[in-house]
Amino acid sequence: AELPPFLPSGPRPSLFGSASQLAEVSWEVTPEEREGLQQLFLSAPRDGGFLAAADAGQILERSQLPRSELSQIWSLSDVDGDGRLRFGEFMCAMTLAERRRQGAALPSLLPVALQAVSLARCPEEPVEDLPSIGPQVAGDVGARDPGDRRLEDESIAPIQPAGSGDALWEPSADELGDYKQLFLRLVGDADALLGAQGGKEVLERSGLPLTELAAIWNLSDVDGDGELALCEFACAMHLTARRRAGAVLPEELPSPLTRLVAGAVQFPEIANSLPAEDDSRWAIDPELLNQYRQIFDGIERRHADSLSAVEAQEVLQRSRLPNQELEAIWQLSDVDQDGELCFEEFACAIHLASLRREGEELPSQLPPALAASLANSTGGDSTDIWSLDPVELQRYSELFASLPRQGDVLAAEDAKEVLERSGLPTEELRQIWRLGAR
Repeated sequence: AELPPFLPSGPRPSLFGSASQLAEVSWEVTPEEREGLQQLFLSAPRDGGFLAAADAGQILERSQLPRSELSQIWSLSDVDGDGRLRFGEFMCAMTLAERRRQGAALPSLLPVALQAVSLARCPEEPVEDLPSIGPQVAGDVGARDPGDRRLEDESIAPIQPAGSGDALWEPSADELGDYKQLFLRLVGDADALLGAQGGKEVLERSGLPLTELAAIWNLSDVDGDGELALCEFACAMHLTARRRAGAVLPEELPSPLTRLVAGAVQFPEIANSLPAEDDSRWAIDPELLNQYRQIFDGIERRHADSLSAVEAQEVLQRSRLPNQELEAIWQLSDVDQDGELCFEEFACAIHLASLRREGEELPSQLPPALAASLANSTGGDSTDIWSLDPVELQRYSELFASLPRQGDVLAAEDAKEVLERSGLPTEELRQIWRLGAR
């Protein structure tokens, strides 16, 4: 999924709007739109400069968008997570709704242009009603009464927690133990890595704005690999905890955290770490797998052995899950990141969607039991996986018949195009070619 500007998501295509499609959408609020939204905001019942959830919901429902999409719009717009909308957040929500009505795909995270909008205040809104939002709005200070030093100081820098300088950022042994225990719950091994999606989910629980979470991620992921080792995870959690306590995020890592991410800080031993979670509920039994195969074979598709993103989207949307959850399911299921779903990946996606509808929380990483049941879906011993069943043979025959040929021969260039759709490395494709040409 596209995750700017929070977590790097790599080259994966987005199931609900490609990066190029999202780039074509202008999330800027025009002066005319801002004026109209300002009048609407001022005409609505407000409580101290905020729209309550019920009042904002009534306005958003006029868009006639599905409730799942309105819920996603609310989650994106309520930046501070307080269950109400100030003027800037209201503008974000209305702009997202309007662009969606115009056909744009809803983004996974609030676009950069709207992150700036979310901080805006209504010109007729009392200054005292504004929350203290830190140094991002230092430029607004000039609009306030120069004699009111209290307001100016609160806006420029939040109240600092006890301690200052490097001492503020020094994690205690207890904090390091807590960070390690949480990390072990998430990945099960202190030497493992926490993926981007899992890290995103944990950090978002803090309720901090996405711009701040982006800064925390960039400071903590020191090797830039899009994943967090234990020391990087502890750094991210510590920055988050201190920011929530009122500290201003540093532009560079303070020396205590530099030592932490460099591996120079000893984590306490966790005597009785929690046992690995039983993930057997994610396994697919053979009968259910056969049902998924029947669904897959019954779908009209361009490629005989895979579904395109659009084709998969049409099937997955029948689950009526929110787009954000369908996006997460796609990212978990498209294991080879080729933008299509083979049968095993399709079965994974359908199974995740089915269990989510039954109330299971989506995992941050593909459960081993699910991966194992798909890996073993061909059944038998290791030699059986190379056997062609009648269904596979029929699919390959149909694919061959649909390709341009000279008699019964497929030219090397045409065969190359078909094989490259697999997304396999060039060296492996060469080996496959040599084996197939024998």
